[in-house]
Amino acid sequence: MMQSLQKHIWRLLKLIEVGKVKYIVSQNIDGLHLRSGVPRTKMAELHGNMFTEKCSKCNRQFVRQTATTSVGQKCLDKWCPSLRQNGRPCRGRVHDTILELGG
Repeated sequence: MMQSLQKHIWRLLKLIEVGKVKYIVSQNIDGLHLRSGVPRTKMAELHGNMFTEKCSKCNRQFVRQTATTSVGQKCLDKWCPSLRQNGRPCRGRVHDTILELGG
């Protein structure tokens, strides 16, 4: 199963490279497209991604090494590591990016 999925993603990457696929829209939250190398500018993850966090202030996104344990765009009790243009800390709070459906 995983091998066929890897081939599928590899084919999508090739189609992006040659200009046959312009954009990927995904409902999956597993982050597979992003982790496999599909550029963020070439995809939308409609329900979020369990491997990304987003700052509530500067909107910058960060890729995690492990899956988040929360859903519903909840605060993760972490400060944004970004710096503003003046070199000062952003001071925003980081949230998960997963939508909570049907709650």
